[in-house]
Amino acid sequence: MLSDAADTRKAPQTLRSQDRLRLSLEGLRGEFTGSWKLAAGPRSFARLATDALGYRGQRVLRFGDGRHHRTVRFKDGTELTYRLNRGDVRAIAEIWISEAYRLPFEIRPRNIIDLGANIGVASVWLVREYGGSELVAVEPVPENAELARRNFERNGLAADLIEAAVGPTEGTARFELSSNSTLGRTGTAGIEVALVTAQSVVDRFPAGERIDLLKMDVEGAEQELFKADLTWLERVDCLVVELHADRVDWKGIIAALRTHGFSAVEIGKGNEYGGSDGRHDRVPANIG
Repeated sequence: MLSDAADTRKAPQTLRSQDRLRLSLEGLRGEFTGSWKLAAGPRSFARLATDALGYRGQRVLRFGDGRHHRTVRFKDGTELTYRLNRGDVRAIAEIWISEAYRLPFEIRPRNIIDLGANIGVASVWLVREYGGSELVAVEPVPENAELARRNFERNGLAADLIEAAVGPTEGTARFELSSNSTLGRTGTAGIEVALVTAQSVVDRFPAGERIDLLKMDVEGAEQELFKADLTWLERVDCLVVELHADRVDWKGIIAALRTHGFSAVEIGKGNEYGGSDGRHDRVPANIG
């Protein structure tokens, strides 16, 4: 199935005050309810709920310094460590509470790739929800990668973590950091990071093995990835891609994927969060 439903909601700054308040209250209610269902006990619930409130209130109050670590435990035994950082808190809310990566079909993957792993919360959720014995994760920011390793080890995931950004060629690139941990991106300034291709990541798996599920959230770098050599797609059965509609030709990307035998459907409706500047800029899509 191909979804052409990419009309995004109005950015928060264009909404009336009462609409912004209504959306914030609806979001908080969903996060509090979801936190209660997830948390293994009162302490973890209090942490999740308090941090959701802090996330929503950051426009008025300062929310964390981005360095203080918290750990929460869920009823299924999952333990996640994160920072008091809008990106970390948003990732848990989107992925674990709103289940933005829930697929519209049954899948039991063995081999999983996570491009743009951040602190590992999506990787852990995918393995917990769908299974999978082999995981390769790619994350360029050292502090994020360190937390991802901790979360993988804490939850028994023997992941192959590559500290690099993914791009159309091998080499190095500049990576622009953001105070919001999920909004860093390759650019013309920032720290120097290694650059790997999607093909080299796929080749981490033995020749002939299929990649059952590949998740991609690379903050706009998907545009160049899908303009480059797409031979690696021949080994991939299912893609879950976050298409950043303000930066990429998302319709062109989906059209290119269709020529490689993929169909597409939008998922995660109602799970979107604005960026640090209030923009709504993502179109979550399952492509399989």
